[in-house]
Amino acid sequence: MSESDIPELCRRIYQKHQTALDLIYKHRPDRQATIRDWLVALIHQAPELVPDSTGKGEIFFAPNDWKDLKGDAWTMSKRMLLFLFVNSSDSLRLKLVIGPGPRQTREALHQWALDSPSPVFRATEKRLFEKYNTIYNLKLLLPKDYEDTDEELEQKISQQWQKFLDDDLPGIKSTLHVADFITPDSEPKVQPNSGVLSNINN
Repeated sequence: MSESDIPELCRRIYQKHQTALDLIYKHRPDRQATIRDWLVALIHQAPELVPDSTGKGEIFFAPNDWKDLKGDAWTMSKRMLLFLFVNSSDSLRLKLVIGPGPRQTREALHQWALDSPSPVFRATEKRLFEKYNTIYNLKLLLPKDYEDTDEELEQKISQQWQKFLDDDLPGIKSTLHVADFITPDSEPKVQPNSGVLSNINN
């Protein structure tokens, strides 16, 4: 069949089976939503973490003991420092982001990440932006991974997530003492950390 015949054949098939094809399209698999559901389940299974705002493309969470580090209304919880899954149609990343809040606290958090000798913070943006700064960026899925089956994709995510829970998260939590940043009446009393965290996979 020549390429010029394909559009006409498609039109005839659609005219003959319009209702069935419309239903198939309406109920087609939504992989992005499926991955969102996997991620939400993983967060709920980790007792040291609490879920935050959730959408199909952005899934927020934080450690339990970061609840007092408040900022402006970035999410409903008003947490200033949040982990964020960026769930795109052909990639998945896990970030740690400084959100909106008091300037002096944001500056202290940003400087803490810049001063860290650990390569886990090599994604830290050098400039402090007005509202959002990424200080950790882990690639979980690349475009080529989306050629895998759902089972293979879920396994890759679970493996990467477990590595994050075992390596990077404990290191970040052990060097970030939230109480040092909660100083509303004075400059934050923060010393550069010297912890050594695991490498981020490229």
